[in-house]
Amino acid sequence: MEALFHEKTASGRKVLTIRQNRTEMELPYDSIYCLESDLRKVNVYGDVPHQPLCSYYGKLTDLPAERSDVVNMRYIRQISGYKVMLRNGVELSVSRNGYAAIRATYLEWKGQFSDES
Repeated sequence: MEALFHEKTASGRKVLTIRQNRTEMELPYDSIYCLESDLRKVNVYGDVPHQPLCSYYGKLTDLPAERSDVVNMRYIRQISGYKVMLRNGVELSVSRNGYAAIRATYLEWKGQFSDES
């Protein structure tokens, strides 16, 4: 199985395309809150906490940890105390080493896109 990040489809929206066993599924970026990598499996989560929209075998490229998360910044409610709180109530831990960079990146993004929320 493989997942491909497409910048745009014919309709102009960004999607994550997942191919498995000759079938293809497209998930709009706007429906994805986060992707969680746990060893060789990736879980894609939406607005329902702890219930994946789908799962596939693969990896999140360039993330060194055995378990990692990629978060859609649009759905971050708050970053504080080494935690990221999502709008669906999910709380993710952030390493002490990466906290300052993650918080700075989010605040920069929020400054650029706060009018669109």
